[in-house]
Amino acid sequence: MKKNGKRKGVSRRDFLKGLGGGAVTTAVISAGLLQPNRAEGASAGRLVPVRPSVSVNARQVQGLKDVLAKRLLPEIEKVAGQNEVLVTCRLNETDKEYPAPVWYGWVESKALDQRSAHQGNPPDPLIGTANVSPIYSRCLTHPQVDYVHEIDYSKPGRVGAEKTAQALRHDVDLGLNHRRFVAILANKRRVGTLTVGYTKPIADENKLRQTLINLAQKPTSPLVQYLQSNLRLGGPQI
Repeated sequence: MKKNGKRKGVSRRDFLKGLGGGAVTTAVISAGLLQPNRAEGASAGRLVPVRPSVSVNARQVQGLKDVLAKRLLPEIEKVAGQNEVLVTCRLNETDKEYPAPVWYGWVESKALDQRSAHQGNPPDPLIGTANVSPIYSRCLTHPQVDYVHEIDYSKPGRVGAEKTAQALRHDVDLGLNHRRFVAILANKRRVGTLTVGYTKPIADENKLRQTLINLAQKPTSPLVQYLQSNLRLGGPQI
């Protein structure tokens, strides 16, 4: 139809009205008006499941390493007031609503890396391993969501307590007498743990505790945002 010598276009609404039932869906998708499997912040089809078989070179593992190293580690070093710091991350297996940890992240500060001789890499073959962890389970099931578990190996009787032999060996080898663990919150779930280790006591433990909670649980945290945008997360619902 022409009006004033110009062709009148058909609106999107009028176009859809002229179609019936299933034809609407087909036409809308093929016309690019609707994108199926779309999730806020990322395509749901691109979210990668958390699995024990993950490789240390996997894109999601390397991406998490960058977030830990560039966004979290500097802030934790600043609050701790020391340069030998370890930041690690375990994530819960996808589709499991109970604690099922998988190692996904391990980042050492420059000073700690020079002493550990890991050359910027996690201990082999740590990434992708899944083992029962009493501390991990406690963080993911504790009545207090922002519960921070603390270990001080300098206290009598604490060496060997609460940790498996392999996990304890990493702490002892690096001289990390002080360890802190907190649950990561994302998508209304406790989806893993953020852990830090350092060699000496720090002046303001309360400030470090609040920093860890913010980094692991605030929606604006770069860690939380990365996990939600890249991984299909599991873990107990909150």
